[in-house]
Amino acid sequence: PSSYEMNIPGNLVFRDVAPGFAYYRDDVTNIVWRENRHYHPDQRIDCSIGYDNDKQATWDSRFQPIVNYISKKELDVGKILDVGCNMGIFVFGTTQNNKWDVTGIDINKHAITRARNAHSDITDKIIHSNFLRYKFDNKFNTLVCSDVINHVSDPDLFLSKCNDTLDVDGNMFVSFYDFGSKYADDKRQQWEYVGVGEIITLFNEEVMKNMLSKNGFEIVDSYFDDHKTDEVKFLHCRKAN
Repeated sequence: PSSYEMNIPGNLVFRDVAPGFAYYRDDVTNIVWRENRHYHPDQRIDCSIGYDNDKQATWDSRFQPIVNYISKKELDVGKILDVGCNMGIFVFGTTQNNKWDVTGIDINKHAITRARNAHSDITDKIIHSNFLRYKFDNKFNTLVCSDVINHVSDPDLFLSKCNDTLDVDGNMFVSFYDFGSKYADDKRQQWEYVGVGEIITLFNEEVMKNMLSKNGFEIVDSYFDDHKTDEVKFLHCRKAN
């Protein structure tokens, strides 16, 4: 059972401008789903353009909080996989500045092409493939999933794959748009993080934590970015034994 939540205009692809997209709340899980959730209009375009225009701002708001947290907690990250790496900002920044062993994977061919053109030093660290279907040779010690889970059609399948990709006691860092935040509640469909059709699933923090627990993760910590806003939530998780 589900109930109507809201409607938003779509403009990533011309055919989606009218009537836009309807979103429905699952009355059991409390997840807000976009209609036709297996349709991904953002895969038809170069979704890395926005990041390329302001790489530093993307680093500061999405990746620096993760790097700072890892440094503060003195965590041993080992081999890292950046799931949904887009144009490789995290991969490039951490391999150059932190000397971490980072690999990135993304399904969007345009973003991967931009990553390889912009950062020739990490070409061999970037994989163009569907994360859910890709067979990795080895497990990873750390997974970074920044602004990814809101874009996937099946969050349970995605988190199950994440768990399978992690080594024993591996760490995972997840950031997501918190639909339970005060700002999101005030703005609703005018909230910028709802997007224009590319966002498929919306969660509040409780729902996100329940999904992680259901798929074999224990929650270690939750925190905001350095701007102290409550719109984007960061979670540190660990693969449960």
